[in-house]
Amino acid sequence: MAKIISIFNHKGGVGKTTIAINLAASFAYLGKRVLLIDSDPLGGATSGLGFNRYELKKGLYNVLITDNDINDFIKETSLENLFLIPSTPLLSGAEIEMLALYKNSHSRLKNRLDVLKEDYDYIIIDCAPGIGLNVNNLTASDLLVIPSKSDFLSKEGLRETLNTFERIKKSYNNDFEIGGILLNTSRNYKANLYIEKDIYRLVGDKVYNTTIPKTIKIPESQLEGKPLIEYSPRNRATIAFIKVAKEVLVNE
Repeated sequence: MAKIISIFNHKGGVGKTTIAINLAASFAYLGKRVLLIDSDPLGGATSGLGFNRYELKKGLYNVLITDNDINDFIKETSLENLFLIPSTPLLSGAEIEMLALYKNSHSRLKNRLDVLKEDYDYIIIDCAPGIGLNVNNLTASDLLVIPSKSDFLSKEGLRETLNTFERIKKSYNNDFEIGGILLNTSRNYKANLYIEKDIYRLVGDKVYNTTIPKTIKIPESQLEGKPLIEYSPRNRATIAFIKVAKEVLVNE
């Protein structure tokens, strides 16, 4: 039975797409069958896995708006065990169309993913900042992984994300849980350490032990359309993502 994990923070620029791609790839490397869903209309995860979103005719938009077989919209990637439902330009209008088409539009993705739960070990959802489609994403999810940096605005985004988590859990998804906060940061200044301490005070033991380090290999791998495990398997960020994946596995 697949575990569905949303990678979400209200704030942009905290590394959601990088984490979604490389956590999914790390699970695949560890022998798990993984589906990555690109729920960001900008399509970073789609591009980061080597697809040109402007050339794709089918993707998450079609999953949400049509009743066609969801397997028709799943792409194989270059990495064994890793599959993708891509983002296409039409995705930006999906939320409005769902409101007109479906009475309980907030649970549309959850209902569509039910048929896939026996086919995958993990389904990872790369979320855009803000709300938008994320009500659907969070309603469908079992776990929330929150990327954060050690700066003031990221900490404020974390607060808002925790508030959204509580609202979704109370209103739509009683079984929803926080998997953890993943620090995607460099600790170069005292201010970073102070903010990090504030994050620990805010969420207690929900911070993963592993921190994702900065490395030029991350943007390079995205330009090449490959996850780090393929592009630079011995890089320290690659090793960190595998450690995080193992933390998730242990904590289930």
